Amino acid sequence: MITGGDWLGDLAAETATRGYLALGLPALRDAIAEQYRHAGLPTSAEQIVITGGAQQALSLIAAAVAEPGGLAGVQNPTYSGALDAFSSAGLMPVPLAAGPEVDGRSLAEALHRHRLRLCYLIPTCHSPTGSVMPAASTRAEIARWPPRTMFRQWTTPPSPVCC
Repeated sequence: MITGGDWLGDLAAETATRGYLALGLPALRDAIAEQYRHAGLPTSAEQIVITGGAQQALSLIAAAVAEPGGLAGVQNPTYSGALDAFSSAGLMPVPLAAGPEVDGRSLAEALHRHRLRLCYLIPTCHSPTGSVMPAASTRAEIARWPPRTMFRQWTTPPSPVCC
């Protein structure tokens, strides 16, 4: 792990490969998994994938859950790159409300009514509206949803959630 001091030497040791690590630097994956474990979510480095950015992450997520003609819930309006990623994977968008009026109950209803394969939300600093979802009520309702795989972009502050 890169610890400071001789960071250039540490970096050279961590990247002593052909220069391509498809899932990301192992030390970084370990560190992120540790952050999740510290927050109470058992996570291993093997469950973490480092991407080159949000667009790559959205494309990978869409490809992982897509089925021909599947539906993806997206806030309306939303980040246009998400629409591109979902469309490329064969998913069709289902518009959901954007902004502070979004609540977990309406999202759960949409999830069940439309049989969504994916639900893309931007809870903080929504693009393009800048609005913020009510955190406590939304998280509480989402926690009651049936178990599914949840993907989350790792950024600070909290970022879009795909479930």
